[in-house]
Amino acid sequence: MNRIEDLRLFYNHTIQPELLRLEHSRRRLIQLLIFSGLSFVVIAIVTLAINILPLTLFLCIPIAIYIAYLLRKIRAFQLRFKPYVMKLVLDFLDNDIYYGTLEYDAEKEISKEHFQNSHLFATEATEFDGEDYIHGRIGELMFELCELEVNEMSKVRNRVDTVFRGVFLHSKFEKEMTGDIIIIPRELKAKSMRSIKRFTRNGATEIKNQQVHDLGFDEYFVAYASANANVAALLSSGMQAAILGYHERTKCAVSVSFIGSDIYVAVDEPNDLLEPFLIQSNVSFDLILSYYEKIELLLSIVRDFDLNN
Repeated sequence: MNRIEDLRLFYNHTIQPELLRLEHSRRRLIQLLIFSGLSFVVIAIVTLAINILPLTLFLCIPIAIYIAYLLRKIRAFQLRFKPYVMKLVLDFLDNDIYYGTLEYDAEKEISKEHFQNSHLFATEATEFDGEDYIHGRIGELMFELCELEVNEMSKVRNRVDTVFRGVFLHSKFEKEMTGDIIIIPRELKAKSMRSIKRFTRNGATEIKNQQVHDLGFDEYFVAYASANANVAALLSSGMQAAILGYHERTKCAVSVSFIGSDIYVAVDEPNDLLEPFLIQSNVSFDLILSYYEKIELLLSIVRDFDLNN
């Protein structure tokens, strides 16, 4: 029996009953939103007909408070839904003997220190916001990941620039490693030039074609290594295949760095990975399958790193 069939059985016996309970909450929330919308329309028509400006201004205050209340209700549903579903999906995943216990925290995030230590982003990260934190063990590697949105004030324009939006992962080799390597998708090379210049300022140089194996790796990625980096060990053919394979499966821009024994992976993903539907039902095996595939794909790169460690 393959994993999809296993997941379907797990869905029927364990996940679907939970989804049905959450479906009642979603329907009540939709009814409240519809009732509120109709009420706003009636109030707007009456105030326009009366045409008394002080009354209109006075009504804006309770309406604004009520809209804030509705937004909190929507957010509360999302925060209730994701932990329920994610914990169940992770329970299914960690039944695999290769996985240790996987844990989920909707509000936690990877530290800013890890983000900046990756050397993938030259930024002060003035706005740093994360959610959907997962941590655990895969093979011999402990890991943590979360969704991150990182912004900073533009140095040339009066606006906020997005530094990174996507999934950020941190892991650590069991054995002590020396030297540093950063790997940037060629499509992001221009955007990452500040990071590259900062990394190469202390003597790091680009890894030339003859130092990478003939896997098409250098067609999609540019890599830089410090003078003391063991390129053959850190960027072995197996490791290159893991990074390239993840890129080909997801079609996402994936940046990787090996900083000593620490591994950092940044996957550009503009859309939230784990958001439930509000307008339509979430009682769907296909929805759970999509959650499972996204998470399993993210964890697969840690598994590949472990196998090639």
